[in-house]
Amino acid sequence: EKLNQANKRVASLRDELEEKVATAQKSVEEKVTKANKIISSLHEQIQERDKQITEVEQALKQKANKIIDGLHDKIALLEKLNRQGEEAQDRSKGELEALRRSKDSEVEKLQEEL
Repeated sequence: EKLNQANKRVASLRDELEEKVATAQKSVEEKVTKANKIISSLHEQIQERDKQITEVEQALKQKANKIIDGLHDKIALLEKLNRQGEEAQDRSKGELEALRRSKDSEVEKLQEEL
C-alpha cells in the first residue's frame, strides 16, 4: 500500500514537473521568438541607416568635388589675371622708361637750343 502511494506520488510529481518544464520551455521559445524579431528589426534599421549614411557620404563627396573643381577654376583664373597684371606692369614700365627717355631727349634738345 505504501509502495503504491509512493508510486502515485512520484507519478504526480513527475506530471507536475513535466508540466512546469513544458510551460517554461514554451515561455523560453516565446521569448526567443520575440528576441529574434527585435534583432531582425534592429538589423533592418541598421541596414537602412547604413544606406542613408552611404547616400549622404556620396552627396557630400559630390558637393566637395564640385567645390574643389570650382576652386581650381578660380585659382587658374587668378593665376591668369596675375600673369596679365604682371605683363601689363612690365609694359607700363617699358612705356614709362621710353617716355622718360623721350622727355630726357627733349630736355637735352631744349638745353642745346638755349
